[in-house]
Amino acid sequence: MAATSQETSVAVVGAGPVGLYTALLLGRAGIDVTLYESRDSLIDFPRAIMIHRLVLEDFKKTGVYDDVIDRSFVNTEGGVYCKPGGEILISIDGSPDHPIVHCSQDRVQDVLFKHLQQQPTCKIIFNATLQTLEQSSDVAVLNFINDGKPLQVRAKLVVGADGSKSTVRKQLGLPLDGFTWTDNIRVATDIDYDLKDAGLRPAAFVVDPVYYASICRLGKGRGVRFDTGEPWPESRDGEWDEEEAKARVRHRLSRIIGPSAAQAPIIRMAMYRAHQRCVPNFVKGRVALAGDAAHLTNPTGGLGLTSGILDAALLGRVLVRILKNGEPYDKLLADYDSERHGVFTNYVDPTATRNRKRVLGTDPDDLAERESFFARLRAGDVEWLEAQFREEQVMSSTRDMP
Repeated sequence: MAATSQETSVAVVGAGPVGLYTALLLGRAGIDVTLYESRDSLIDFPRAIMIHRLVLEDFKKTGVYDDVIDRSFVNTEGGVYCKPGGEILISIDGSPDHPIVHCSQDRVQDVLFKHLQQQPTCKIIFNATLQTLEQSSDVAVLNFINDGKPLQVRAKLVVGADGSKSTVRKQLGLPLDGFTWTDNIRVATDIDYDLKDAGLRPAAFVVDPVYYASICRLGKGRGVRFDTGEPWPESRDGEWDEEEAKARVRHRLSRIIGPSAAQAPIIRMAMYRAHQRCVPNFVKGRVALAGDAAHLTNPTGGLGLTSGILDAALLGRVLVRILKNGEPYDKLLADYDSERHGVFTNYVDPTATRNRKRVLGTDPDDLAERESFFARLRAGDVEWLEAQFREEQVMSSTRDMP
């Protein structure tokens, strides 16, 4: 069967939030961009919840901030670190000036997709599974199967935003260096529940080596995300059947929040492994990786979505400079590679690792770091807090860009 042919300035593989945001930045600049998504719709299983302030700053620049806030729960109450059952270890007060924004990843995607559809130079093709990717000095050629038929795409530049199992990354022959956390498998569950019934604030980290969890409101409404971990299953390639998984989650809900939470309706659930991994290079030729296609981190602290969106924020602007201003792609993509690789390896990876160990670590060093962290929060150590604030600024590579 002869392949259908297409041409586009930029082919973005993967229509998650990273791919959508990259494409939106291109579309806003009037650049021809096409997204190719292997599924038949946007992903809707449980993923990230908190929207980092640095992401919100960029959303303000690109006109999506108000719509994201409309879909969010704006938390001015703050959060807690507590023990299973609710005993408070430390409270972190919220502030109307610096709220915590709760908005599930699928809602963020919906907002980005809506804005993308308003851009006349953007289009998205679902049911398009990448088979091969080749490139020369002047073009990249991608071969897809789209609705069972071959589709060949010629693009000036390619973005691989196709997630942890990225076909683009595999086609480039790039390894995902690092390790997988093998002490447990993460179980993310959304339940229909009101945290006020358990006397909890809208966000909580439950500190325990076995019964640990991250708990927070999903957004507006009663929905709650309950993210915990179970010992790694010995069968079914690291998964349980649905009923066993639900039973395990309900047991943990009872132990960690209380019996009423264990009776709450389960809306959706997903199991996944947590990793600390990164490619050696984000760029190869005319192809750039972003988000989970380039790096993976455990979810404690919400730095996966944050770093991925901020990859897209820089990459989208870089591609605009290449295609609108005629600047050399090799130099600008090399700068993107160096900048975002450095952000992950120097800040995101070590910070997310500390976040995880702070919640469930048992080594003496982990316990000492936890107590030091809590002590500084209790003391209101302003100098330390300001230093933390300055350090996290490194995650954004576009704060000085329009």
